[in-house]
Amino acid sequence: MDATTIDAYNRMGAAYAERYRNHERVCRDWMVSSFEKEAVIMDIGAGSGADMAYLQDLGWEVQGVEPSVTLIAEAEKWFPGLKGRIFNEGMPLPEMRFNEWRSRFGGVVCNAMLMHIEPELHELVLSQMWGLLQPAGRLFLTVSEDRPGLDGDRRDKDGRLYAPLDRARVMDLCESAGFRFMREWENRDYAGRGALQWHSYLFER
Repeated sequence: MDATTIDAYNRMGAAYAERYRNHERVCRDWMVSSFEKEAVIMDIGAGSGADMAYLQDLGWEVQGVEPSVTLIAEAEKWFPGLKGRIFNEGMPLPEMRFNEWRSRFGGVVCNAMLMHIEPELHELVLSQMWGLLQPAGRLFLTVSEDRPGLDGDRRDKDGRLYAPLDRARVMDLCESAGFRFMREWENRDYAGRGALQWHSYLFER
């Protein structure tokens, strides 16, 4: 994951985590409807921990990865049931960790994280997500579109990277990684941030 973006989350993680706890980006019912109840779920870019905690409260076994130590601390403070379940890793995963987790999960959640990955690493990251899943495992992926206020390097005022991920790009990346498209959803930002648009996709291995 982009180092400058991780630094922003380490510096300002408490404020970001509060925002993410209090506002869903997308309807969590879409996420919940995507997975079988017995699936073990991996949350890639666990952030505030809110999505993990929501799934855990509904009975799923959850694990997560998050490169920001500040966000991990916030998640464990507000959601004690996640303590020890979020690993301080970014994407792409180190080879040893990827091999440890290969084919372990029935579901992967990746909400608002892929756009923080440098574009030249997108193919590797999607390939790893595919490899983490069991056969017929599912990926619930959400990315933002039409994000306002970025500079010429596609960074916001805090330095966070937002790589371009329109629908065609997402479909190409996921199909190239071996995923089968299932369905998609769109919504304006639930926190009311102007023209910000979220696009959620469900894919199956």
